Amino acid sequence: MPKSILFLPAAIHSHIVPTFYLAKLLKELYEIHYAVVAEPLAELVSRQGHNAILTDSYRVGLGMESKFLFEKKKLSGRWNTLKSIHRNDILSYRQSELFNIIETINPAAILIDIFNSSDLLVLYSKYHQTIKLILINPMLSTYRVNGFPTVDQANWAEKNHIKDLLMSEKRAIPLKMYITRPFDLLIYKAMKRQFETLVSAGGFGEKHPLAEDRTCAMLFDHIPEIILAPVELEVSKDIRKFTQHYLGLGVDSNRVDSDIDVSFDEQFKKIRNHISAGQKLIYCTFGTFYKGSDKALLDFLNRLIDSVESIDQIQTIFSVNGLVIQTLQFQRQIPDNVHFFTRVPQLEVLKYASVYVTHGGLGSVKESVHCEVPMLVYPLDPNYDQNGNGLKIEHHGLGLRGVFQYERSSDMKKKIEDLLTNEKYKSKINRLNKICASKYSDANLKLVLNSLIDCP
Repeated sequence: MPKSILFLPAAIHSHIVPTFYLAKLLKELYEIHYAVVAEPLAELVSRQGHNAILTDSYRVGLGMESKFLFEKKKLSGRWNTLKSIHRNDILSYRQSELFNIIETINPAAILIDIFNSSDLLVLYSKYHQTIKLILINPMLSTYRVNGFPTVDQANWAEKNHIKDLLMSEKRAIPLKMYITRPFDLLIYKAMKRQFETLVSAGGFGEKHPLAEDRTCAMLFDHIPEIILAPVELEVSKDIRKFTQHYLGLGVDSNRVDSDIDVSFDEQFKKIRNHISAGQKLIYCTFGTFYKGSDKALLDFLNRLIDSVESIDQIQTIFSVNGLVIQTLQFQRQIPDNVHFFTRVPQLEVLKYASVYVTHGGLGSVKESVHCEVPMLVYPLDPNYDQNGNGLKIEHHGLGLRGVFQYERSSDMKKKIEDLLTNEKYKSKINRLNKICASKYSDANLKLVLNSLIDCP
């Protein structure tokens, strides 16, 4: 049987796509398998030439027992939930699921998304001596380091609310909860005891205690971690821990995207003709954060359309969901130089773009640097890395940022025009891209990966 690698990615498109370059490097020596939780994700993996295995989405230690009981056993209620926690139903289910996969494909290493880090608790006791267990992080470092903003912070001087949150976990339970919500308290205590038992199993907690400096993910000390980004995007290289291995931009130029808008190819030919005639392209997308025609997104896009409508010699591509497109077309007259698509081949568009308006997800940031396109960042989600990425982009001179909810059209226009005309942004991105191309060559990355997987 050929050697193999098993990926356990989070059930998020933006967490799976950045792993494809890593998988491409490993594919020369290993057969690549992904365990994913939905058919569209399986199709995306298969399009890259890898093996997709469909699994359920239940994870241990995350309070998913109620969902598990309802979907698998058609039971509900807090009493049943409490019994399920005590029985460790999800642990048994996840063990059966993963052990069957592992016994079939016999992986040399299992690469676990940091959002799936509780799978370490499922696998460690049985496999830590025979299979390398490695975390993969599609964000920049998610640890707290004194003197530096955390991954979610938009400003250097922000109070470290993550630290406050961690400290609050040690505070006493309010007395009134014993009276008003006794069953919820029993469930809370059962989950806490369950987690402590899981961490201590097989001596895991002794070697890998829960990291006290973690922020937005469940991380454990002394577990090797592959960060799918260059350390040069951090605010300082002093952020780096000895267990963290940065792998550069890691953009797979040959990636095959799925679900591309059927009208894209024909329309993009016309847009390229305008670019050949001297016009510039602005590209705008916000990933999959908004699923419908949310009012906040509609208001923002209307302001952005107003700003680009008054800039001469440009074309603008928006990649947003179909409901947003329908609503905007109903609400207003769409300018001739504005084009809407539900999904585009992003790398192909970025090759021709002069400005990228983005929410600041790290995958989009890396692809923008790879294609040397200055960014205008409007973070949407304050809980993870978008605010921090916006800070880092501005800090390194790779673009500008604004406030999604409140930015005026006039301010958007000024920033876009600055990005279009000021060469300093393009120069900084070009320099970073060259550093990444040299430092994170395929040969260098393969040495890092082989040392991680082959070391005892």
